[in-house]
Amino acid sequence: MTLFCPQSLIGVYGLQGQDLFMCIQAIWKSQAIYYPIHQLTLDVSATLSAFICSIGVDIDPFYQSWTRALLSDQIMILYNPTEPNMIKSCCPIAYRITTSGTTRQNGLGIHVDVPFQSYVHNLSSIHSILFKNMLTRNMILLSELTFDPHLIEIGLAWITDSPLTFISKSDRSIPDKLFHAIITNEIDLLMMTPSLFLRFSLKQQCMILQGKTMVTDIVLGGEPFPMQLLKYNVPSVQLWNIYGTTECSVWSTLEKIPWNASVVYLGLPLGDTSLKVDEDGQLWMGGPRRRTFIGNEVDPPDFRPTGDYVQQDEQGRLIFLGRKDDQLKRNGCRIHLSQISNLISACPKVLAVE
Repeated sequence: MTLFCPQSLIGVYGLQGQDLFMCIQAIWKSQAIYYPIHQLTLDVSATLSAFICSIGVDIDPFYQSWTRALLSDQIMILYNPTEPNMIKSCCPIAYRITTSGTTRQNGLGIHVDVPFQSYVHNLSSIHSILFKNMLTRNMILLSELTFDPHLIEIGLAWITDSPLTFISKSDRSIPDKLFHAIITNEIDLLMMTPSLFLRFSLKQQCMILQGKTMVTDIVLGGEPFPMQLLKYNVPSVQLWNIYGTTECSVWSTLEKIPWNASVVYLGLPLGDTSLKVDEDGQLWMGGPRRRTFIGNEVDPPDFRPTGDYVQQDEQGRLIFLGRKDDQLKRNGCRIHLSQISNLISACPKVLAVE
């Protein structure tokens, strides 16, 4: 028996750990659409067929008329009595995510609907690289639930039956507690943003990078790769640079970083992803099997601009230069502030550039 109508939009609000696992499974078993939301607003409610939250959560009076049912002793479902229309597209949608707005001219976020086909191929491609010759790994969920990479971390745990440690948002923001969770749960695969890793003390960073924990792979993405980590020059742990945009959810390229690297490349495109660079140097990404639906699109384009500028070397490898809105011209020359920041970061005695 399914809980929701196929392709109905199901909001998920404030769940963590195994509760989150359970609700995503229930949604996808119904072939409905998972939509992680951080705030229950009237605008959001008009599109939802239902939302799932913890029992006891403070519900706005507007939702008091919604029909309630229990998913477990700790989780309840609220069904929208107005029954919004199902999401219609040429292929089944797995989830909806909201962009930060950094790639849009108006700077405002917009929702992106991601087909199952795109998500599954992306997940499979990442699994084939990070789980090579390994059946399971010990992982920890560190992505925000409104940040689409959390679906890759959860998905990798699902398809490999790997342990996935959950840590509260408050504990995740405290470096000592996060480091303790990594040690005690014997985490060997870290997927996180560079800024979160750099919150660790220098001693903690050294312990992880020098192989004094169980961590063997660190996958950093969502932000420019921190060149200062390469100063440790110890190949005990493998560093990876992963890159993507929400408009082409989730990840699009992955690169293994040599410890003697002086340049970090964006990496090879993951399965079914294609890359191209326009005459201005802006990177475009996509492909027929990586199409997503932004806003109310019915027939989305195969390629989308990333808002990121890149440079190609003689071998065609891509080097990230900076954001479209992170450039200026001086004496007729285009200057990328991020590139200057990266060069300064690579200097031996520089710990961080802000």
